[in-house]
Amino acid sequence: MLASANHHGPGYLDGKIFRGTGDGQLIAYDANTGELLWDVDAADPTINESFTSAPIGWQGKVFIGIATSDLKIAGRLMAFDANTGAKLWSFQTTVAGPGQPPPTAGGGLWSTYSLDPNTGEVFAGIANPFPDFSRATDPQGSTSFTNSVVSIDAASGRLNWDYQAVPEDEHDWDLAVAPTLYHTSQGGAGRDLLAITGKSGRVYGIDRSTHLPIFDTPATTVENDEAPVNSMWMRVCPGVQGGAMFIGPAYDPGSGRLYAGMADHCAWYIKNNAFVPTGISPIKDWPAAAKLQAPRGWITAIDGKTGTVLWKYHAESQVLAGLLPTKSGLLFSGDTHGNLLIFKARDGTLLNSINTGGAVIGRRDRGAPPALAFERHGGRYR
Repeated sequence: MLASANHHGPGYLDGKIFRGTGDGQLIAYDANTGELLWDVDAADPTINESFTSAPIGWQGKVFIGIATSDLKIAGRLMAFDANTGAKLWSFQTTVAGPGQPPPTAGGGLWSTYSLDPNTGEVFAGIANPFPDFSRATDPQGSTSFTNSVVSIDAASGRLNWDYQAVPEDEHDWDLAVAPTLYHTSQGGAGRDLLAITGKSGRVYGIDRSTHLPIFDTPATTVENDEAPVNSMWMRVCPGVQGGAMFIGPAYDPGSGRLYAGMADHCAWYIKNNAFVPTGISPIKDWPAAAKLQAPRGWITAIDGKTGTVLWKYHAESQVLAGLLPTKSGLLFSGDTHGNLLIFKARDGTLLNSINTGGAVIGRRDRGAPPALAFERHGGRYR
């Protein structure tokens, strides 16, 4: 049985296509002929390790990390030789004491990664700790990288820096998206920034030189999201299917704006140490099953320097698709009801909604679709 049947796609480098598999293989093919070049055992499916993320390649290396946090793994990001498949380094996302094996405390890697060729940094968003809804059994310090973005030296696998967006996560709020790297100017001085989001429903802006947060902007409904889970049922927004799932914020360098798509979904939580409960479940996912409270979605435009919300659009269903800002001033996205949405990026005016006949989506259960790679230069959408 595969540890995971979900997958977000392949990677490409120097005429080779790379893909991780649900049973722990990392495979390289000739991009022109489809010939298998090499196949290595890079993860162990017998202990629930798998690959769901799309690898990336650079300077003769392929970068990929294992999933899934919820299956009691010890997460790690790895680099492999693109020509031979030999493992070059491994960075553990759960922290052990001296001489101790990595704790099985989650920290998986879901979607894909970002890389800055100027600095040689690989950036990854790390998923939730295990067990999902309680930190009572964690070894001390073991989850310091979960729900974080990490910067790793691409050559050595050494940690450069990290920022933990959700410490002590008890809500299953992965940072399961590729970080967005962008450059903005302030009074003529350049500034390298990073934006990342996740199921917490917030967009986090981080200064890459100081490694300090600049903003923390809610982009979906938030309710009791900073209150500790306790022994009484509490409605929390976002819930386990809320916020951003696998699709990171898009950046428009022309306007200096970030655009984030979210699921507007809440759930009820209660304190319970059991991961597979035999009694009271630690979560009730009522809204997803209730017709009158079916999840909706948000698209939010954010100032990339300050995190200020510039406009918001409340979609009729979850926004789980990528967002595409264009030079002509349009913004494209879509929702799970099949609406392809076209906006004026400046003010959020909805110009058109096209029924595609199927969900516009880029989620783990369907794989990540190609980007909405088109731009209209004239006509009514302009």
